[in-house]
Amino acid sequence: MSEEETNQIVFDLYDEYCHGRIDRREFLGRATALTIGGISALALAQSLLPRYAEAQTISFIDKRIKARYVDYPSPGGTSGEMRGYLVQPASDGPFPSVLVIHENRGLNPYVKDVARRAAVEGFLALATGRPRARRWIPRQ
Repeated sequence: MSEEETNQIVFDLYDEYCHGRIDRREFLGRATALTIGGISALALAQSLLPRYAEAQTISFIDKRIKARYVDYPSPGGTSGEMRGYLVQPASDGPFPSVLVIHENRGLNPYVKDVARRAAVEGFLALATGRPRARRWIPRQ
């Protein structure tokens, strides 16, 4: 198998992992089984994984902010309740508001950090999340 073919397989595995079709353990296990010129493709696979802790700029225990999770209804949707991450400055309000909308990875540590950064700058920030309980509701 050529290096290019192996690289594509690793990228395809990562795509499956990102979209929830396989878990992290299976992703790394299958990547470990591949080799590129006698070297494990695991290094390539690990380089694709996000390193959220290294990218964090505002700690979740920072004294300048107050953070909590909130649940709210999803009117008009079929998902029931949504979960969000609400962060505000530690001082008294009122505060201007910011809505932080996640990309396709959901309410991950990076999105939460963006909300914390906004709060440090004086905003009330709600980072949106995915539905709390995914359940299929048939359309009438």
